[in-house]
Amino acid sequence: MIKKCHTGISYFNDMKIKHILYRNINDLNQEELEFYEENREKFELNTCDRTNCIYYSDDLVWNVEHLGFTAVCEEVYDMLTGLIDPTS
Repeated sequence: MIKKCHTGISYFNDMKIKHILYRNINDLNQEELEFYEENREKFELNTCDRTNCIYYSDDLVWNVEHLGFTAVCEEVYDMLTGLIDPTS
């Protein structure tokens, strides 16, 4: 079900990837979550297993099962592999 915003135009129809990209999937409202689910394959979107933030699938590091995850963002990968100091 698509809800109408106060302008009479569906926010869902006006929503763009930039509205959800790099945001935590748990922070999305219902319309944003539906947009993510309906466009996930079309735009090749996925989430970082550690941060739950939405990224393009190509921006994630895959095959990191040895670190306990399926896919993580580069920042998390660097932290997990010791490439950056998490305290800095």
